Amino acid sequence: MADSETPTGSSGTRFLFIFGCLAVVILLAAFVWQKSVQNSNEDEAADHAQASALIVDAQADGAGAAELLQQYVASGDETLLPQMQERTDAGVTTLTQALSLAGSDPNDFVGQGSAFVQAAGQIVALRQSGDIQGASNALTALATTFTEFIAAQDTFAQDQQQLAIANQDDAESAQTLASWFAIAASAIGLAMVLGGSLLIARRITRRSPAGALSS
Repeated sequence: MADSETPTGSSGTRFLFIFGCLAVVILLAAFVWQKSVQNSNEDEAADHAQASALIVDAQADGAGAAELLQQYVASGDETLLPQMQERTDAGVTTLTQALSLAGSDPNDFVGQGSAFVQAAGQIVALRQSGDIQGASNALTALATTFTEFIAAQDTFAQDQQQLAIANQDDAESAQTLASWFAIAASAIGLAMVLGGSLLIARRITRRSPAGALSS
């Protein structure tokens, strides 16, 4: 009976084993949670970064359409209109995609964009009717509002870029925490395996003399 474990020792070992298992489960759950947080922030960072880039693309298309409209008012060259329409459509599509990725339209860019398209159509109609001066005056008035529109888009693009940076920082923090949780779970698991191995080895060592005498 000298080589058997005492009830107190057996209960203590069982308690440590159960505690270790619970700790590993909790740490693994925390690891999975932080990986989810990391992935979510990385996705948001990518969306905001892409939204910022698309805003710049939309601005380029808008500026191109505005330049073509200016050329048309000056020359009356009808071949410029399909090109202007193409740049306008591309700009509207790109802007819509950017706002969808951003998840908001705080400056009503969609509404303002539609207003610019309508205003451009009115300028084209004035020029086609032969009212060159009226088309030119309307174009000059529109240019000031369009400049403000572009400036607001610049600010929005910068805000999106800052959000992308913030989300990426959060993703890296979550990744660090997930790594620590994984390391802690591995360490506890390894300690449990080593501890169990030592207990088994000790039992074998204690029983070996009795087995040898009986043989």
